[in-house]
Amino acid sequence: MTIEKVKTYMAISLITLALVLWGWQNNNLLLAVLLPLPLWIAQRLQWRLDITDNHFNRIADFTSILFFLFIVFQFSTRSAHGIFPILAALPYLFSPLILTQHFSQAGDVPLQSLFISMRKKSGKPGKIERINLNYPYLLVVLISSSAGHKQDILFYICISLIAAISLYSIRPKRIRLYIWVPLLLLAIGLGYVLQNGLKTAQNQLEMMASTFIEQIMWRNRNPDKTRTAFGYIGKLKLSDQIHVRVKSDQEITNPVLLREASYTDFRFGLWSNDGSEFEPIDPTLEKEWIFNQAGNTSKNGTLNTYTISTYFNGDRAVIPLPHGTVKINNVPATEAEMNKYGAVNLGVKPGWVRYDAYFDDQILGEKPDETDLTIHKNYRSVLIKLANELDLHSKTPNEAIRTIEQFFRNNFSYSLEQYRRMKGKNRFEDFLYHRREGHCEYFATATTLLLRAAGIPARYTVGYSVQEYSPLENQYVARARDAHSWVIAYVDNKWITLDTTPAIWAPMEAEDEVWWQPVADLWSWLGYSFTTWKDYREEGNSIFIYLLLALVIIYFFWRLLTDSRFISLRQKTPLQGNTPEKPGQNSPIYKLTRQLEENGEARPKGMTLHMWLLAKGNYYKNSLLLPLLDLHYRYRFDPEGLSQNELIIFEDEVNKLLELTDHHEEPSMEV
Repeated sequence: MTIEKVKTYMAISLITLALVLWGWQNNNLLLAVLLPLPLWIAQRLQWRLDITDNHFNRIADFTSILFFLFIVFQFSTRSAHGIFPILAALPYLFSPLILTQHFSQAGDVPLQSLFISMRKKSGKPGKIERINLNYPYLLVVLISSSAGHKQDILFYICISLIAAISLYSIRPKRIRLYIWVPLLLLAIGLGYVLQNGLKTAQNQLEMMASTFIEQIMWRNRNPDKTRTAFGYIGKLKLSDQIHVRVKSDQEITNPVLLREASYTDFRFGLWSNDGSEFEPIDPTLEKEWIFNQAGNTSKNGTLNTYTISTYFNGDRAVIPLPHGTVKINNVPATEAEMNKYGAVNLGVKPGWVRYDAYFDDQILGEKPDETDLTIHKNYRSVLIKLANELDLHSKTPNEAIRTIEQFFRNNFSYSLEQYRRMKGKNRFEDFLYHRREGHCEYFATATTLLLRAAGIPARYTVGYSVQEYSPLENQYVARARDAHSWVIAYVDNKWITLDTTPAIWAPMEAEDEVWWQPVADLWSWLGYSFTTWKDYREEGNSIFIYLLLALVIIYFFWRLLTDSRFISLRQKTPLQGNTPEKPGQNSPIYKLTRQLEENGEARPKGMTLHMWLLAKGNYYKNSLLLPLLDLHYRYRFDPEGLSQNELIIFEDEVNKLLELTDHHEEPSMEV
């Protein structure tokens, strides 16, 4: 076995170990075993595919496009959390390149295939740089394995051992082992310490940025607290990414408010709940989760229904629901909980989750208590002052609500921009008496506390306002910018909704939509459709899709192996057989010498091959021999040798010359 063969076996062995580690980390051991299998098969086969540099370019382009589409799909369906599935998918996304290398005659890949900028120089004379992808692919697999869930000391030991073996195989021979081993151990130790330090720093940064992320992303709502942008300086702009999808049998004419959580206590820009423990809800035999047993019993035939889809970043989150939700079903949840403020928490796997919500006009939530009338001392004076100016205490609750609605409608405007920084205790005074413009958090917070100042129990509520219909999806959608805040007030022994934010807010938010948003919506819909099909498909459809996918793969490989314009399959020839004792000993030119010897024309001792063949003008034309002799000497003595294409042309032209001289025809040289 040659040294190159040993190196190849070593590289494939390390790749196999790394893939097993990757499969263990990502709970995909079956694929981890299947991926390296073709690499081992390639070492046992007696043929190789004749893949040119242009074909390498196409395969690299195909891999790049596949990688790009996968990135777009993951970010459109999982947002920032798509980075982990992308990392975990690297081994099979880049497998076409490593498989092509091992099944090709060249045994390596032109560097220009990986970098499009280098292809512009490929037409210029000079050496084409090539690269063996074994160790780069090994590095990709090791990076991918770090995206798994078992990043403990055992994982670090495994990855360190694979890296150590890899480095040992390529270490400079002048470095002694007693120097190399301690340096390696030192690097591994420092790496472990640095990893733990970075993990600790990451946790600290995540804690510092949690409020900011919640404000920007508005996902995975915390049912116990939410920070507003009260007093925020600058422009508050949320993204156009679709967060919620709603399908209704009837046309939605007015905005639909989907509540995620309600809060009672406000201080220093933070709404929170004290003691809002969740109580588990047991599912029925029909897999329904009932939140209002009385409503379900008395109004089961008259309930409205929405089919809602929302995205889960983790395995548990509060879900957006219509006010008055009685029950939900058709949801793959493991458990459901509800707190006394009406927030519903589901336990499901991450990704898009779809459920049917049945609702009436009875808003979820227990009756109010003293916390629903509490105003923090920092804001009490200015709110009582305004309540007196509006004469709210002399009015009935319904009259007071109409007065407050009219006050905000006639005197305030909507704005996402705030320019003046005020001290904490003056924020309300600045908003209510001076600036009189703001976004939904300003209006909802001020309205909640003003109602309390009038003696009306009220809660600050957050969720989504659904009012955009998507013809592409044939359903309604709510984007990140449709996240909204409003108020629920307790009047006449029931909770009612109150939204004092100017109605112009939604069109104003939509004005900043980017020009390429329709393309992003298309990708988002494709990702959502694939995810929901995968999770909610019928069994019959599943079998059909898998059968269709198998047929497509079989057809692709059949075309790959039979299309002569792409690759040609060749059995091993003397050019591709065992390594000769001397370079060039299997040159096709020796077929000509054997023909001459069979005709009794032995080469005299001391005469060079070049002179002897040129002297046989009665057999071969010198104009035809000279290019072949040039290829022969390059093949035998040039360290760079000949490319695979040149070898094939060399052999074909010699065979053609032999056939034509046997028939006494005049050959034409193509070299």
